[in-house]
This record gives sequence, C-alpha cells and structure tokens, in this order.
Amino acid sequence: MDEGMGTYKIYRLFVFFPGDKQFKEIKPSCGDEFVNIRVERDSMVNVIYDGNTHKSCYIRLKTLEEIKY
Repeated sequence: MDEGMGTYKIYRLFVFFPGDKQFKEIKPSCGDEFVNIRVERDSMVNVIYDGNTHKSCYIRLKTLEEIKY
C-alpha cells in the first residue's frame, strides 16, 4: 500500500554465481523487500519506509560477491 504517495517498484534480485553456473535470489539485509533500489558507487541503496519515514539502507556490492550458498 502506498498511502497515496505514488507508485513504487518492487524488485526480486538474483546474483549469478559462475562457479555454480546459476542465479541465486538474494534477500534484503534490511526491510522486507527491495523497493526503488539504485546503485551508488560501490553500494546498492534500498529504500525502506518506517511508518511514513523514508530511510535508505546501503548494501555494499562487495558483500554480494561474498555470498555463499
């Protein structure tokens, strides 16, 4: 629900692991989903909302490379 504030894009993200030759879905480290994400320098920014308060959660791209499944 956007509470009249507009439309938000919600994403499912997958990272390709060359060793496994597979894509694996990743989950956000903060918030329940990826909303209006963007990349800034060496981080992916996930916009989360706490009530009506906008917050940005930064996930270092290097961290995504270190994910082991």
